[in-house]
Amino acid sequence: MEMRNLQKLIEDKKVELIKLVNKYGFRHQQVLSLSQDIDK
Repeated sequence: MEMRNLQKLIEDKKVELIKLVNKYGFRHQQVLSLSQDIDK
C-alpha cells in the first residue's frame, strides 16, 4: 500500500473514532475495536 493511501486511511479512521467517542464514550466496544485497529 502506498504511504499516501495508508495515511489517508489512518486519518479517516481517526475521524470515525472521534465520532464514536462523542456518541458512545471511551469504553464502548466499537471505540475500543477501532482504536486497536488503528494501532495495528
